[in-house]
Amino acid sequence: THHSGSPLVNLASEEQTAKLVLRGLPGSVSADTWLFDAGHKAEAVAATTLAPEGAVTLPAESVTVYVLPPG
Repeated sequence: THHSGSPLVNLASEEQTAKLVLRGLPGSVSADTWLFDAGHKAEAVAATTLAPEGAVTLPAESVTVYVLPPG
């Protein structure tokens, strides 16, 4: 199976909200979520439900990776 990862970077010193558009999804999906920041060194955190068109909140000074299920 093939999984797709989507890294999002926030270089700001405060959290940011980003618009996220995922094409080709039949609906909302649960994505495994990995966080790289001052308190998380490439750690899996709670899964995130992503809608085909929506927004995500990115922690300050972080890289967040959403791993989408195959399909």
